[in-house]
Amino acid sequence: MKNTNIVGIIFLLFTSFQVHAQKSSLRIGFGMSENVHFGFTHVIDSILISPHPGSDGFRPMFIVSYNKRIKDRLEMEFGIGFSKIYHSYIAGLYNPTFGYTKKVGGNTVSTFTFPININVRLLKGFYAKAGLSAALGISSKSEDTYFNDTPGVNDVYNSMPDIFKPHSFGYGFGCGYKIGRFDFVFYRRTSITKMTYPLNVNGEEYDMYGDFHTNSLFVTYSIFFKEKLEEKNDL
Repeated sequence: MKNTNIVGIIFLLFTSFQVHAQKSSLRIGFGMSENVHFGFTHVIDSILISPHPGSDGFRPMFIVSYNKRIKDRLEMEFGIGFSKIYHSYIAGLYNPTFGYTKKVGGNTVSTFTFPININVRLLKGFYAKAGLSAALGISSKSEDTYFNDTPGVNDVYNSMPDIFKPHSFGYGFGCGYKIGRFDFVFYRRTSITKMTYPLNVNGEEYDMYGDFHTNSLFVTYSIFFKEKLEEKNDL
């Protein structure tokens, strides 16, 4: 179902491109994105399981968008973006002498996002944006790892990469400032679908992730279609 929806979005994008090209532009950009996530820590029979809290740092991102002006202050935007999301996780075993001996692993998801936004001009050159987006990802998983010093965490540790969902749906909002053909944009996307499946340990299920959002800073360059640059600089 999700893949069908994405195909429909892409079809509408290119249909609009052909019909309304005289009022459209193509924007190509790059920047940095930061993934911020919060999760839940559990202790199960002396085994600690937890997602690594906080941000995974800024990572490169690329975006291409098709923008169609529908009114003087209003613009529709259909985008395709690419970035990588890094999910880290922790499994540990309690030792009466040293406390928890922790093992940290990670799962990288190469992610394509498909935002649909409405851009509203507030002041000359400055505009606000908001909309919805879907994300499709490709997860990479390394070979299973076994630890001799904490044998009790091996099965849990090696099952944790499988809980991360590569696909999600969310909403976003942000703002931009236009200078000539360049747009400087801040955008925040928040997932409204869960990022993980429950982790199954000894027949019990445990949720790992709560809130997940992405902060992006990027700059785009506009290519206008069949319209003078002076007429497009309204937004």
